Amino acid sequence: MGAIPFQKDQNKKLMEVLEMVKGHMWSAKLAIKTITFLTCLGIVSGITGKTFGQTDWKQRPRDPNLRGRIESPLSGAQVKRHFSVQGTVTAGRSRNLWLIERIGQQHWPKEPKLIVREGRWEGEVFEGGRPPAGRFEILLVDVPDNLSKKFEEWLQTGHSTGHYPGIPARDLRDMTELHSKEYYLKTE
Repeated sequence: MGAIPFQKDQNKKLMEVLEMVKGHMWSAKLAIKTITFLTCLGIVSGITGKTFGQTDWKQRPRDPNLRGRIESPLSGAQVKRHFSVQGTVTAGRSRNLWLIERIGQQHWPKEPKLIVREGRWEGEVFEGGRPPAGRFEILLVDVPDNLSKKFEEWLQTGHSTGHYPGIPARDLRDMTELHSKEYYLKTE
């Protein structure tokens, strides 16, 4: 069965489907349940514009009210290669919160994905490279499920190969930057 697009005249198409169902002696209640089920699968694509099997049809949209901050360490601080980062999230609902290191246009997710408890979160950063002049940024970001999954896969690949290539900014279009702070690596 192909997709039944409802883009132009949704009510007319819905009525046609109901008439087809009535012609098969189905009850109206069963017809509504069937249409609801097909809509949930994405086969009836009027609401989502997508069909079953397309991955982004179920992505939760970004909450424009979401606010987050990195509270500690302070911006400009000198930090060791491994350090803790704490912050807050207020208003709105997050999808998946991550800390990401940024140097220029390259990005490195830091594990694990953040968990918010009573409006607070804490994460870890390990800087394993040599940032120019020791300077790098840490971002607090909100990402959709598909991008969060890509971060997890990228980390898993890095763990198995020992290679963590930077992710270019163009591959992070769905990422929402909530806050950032600049840090300097302590020379040891």
